Amino acid sequence: MLSIVKEIDAFDLRAVLWGGALDRLEIIIEKDKLQELMGLLEDMYPEPVGITTVNDLLWFADDFVFEHLGIDLDDECTYSNGPVLTKNKLNEDGAGYIAN
Repeated sequence: MLSIVKEIDAFDLRAVLWGGALDRLEIIIEKDKLQELMGLLEDMYPEPVGITTVNDLLWFADDFVFEHLGIDLDDECTYSNGPVLTKNKLNEDGAGYIAN
């Protein structure tokens, strides 16, 4: 199997994430926590990791990520595309946030 490793910086994340992970990334950017996210990812994954692992972490373990970044979604949060995400509602992926 072919294995390709590419280093990415914080600004490359938008181009490689998809689905709910991209929504969570927008919240992280809005809250000015992008550099902290990159530090967390580097600490968690000192060895190369696939983008699917990072995508799944942001999408399905967003509570863990937000807690470590000090992001509290008890307050409403709008990301750059406009929708408001509110905690305590389930969206279709079951991750716990929904665009109003």
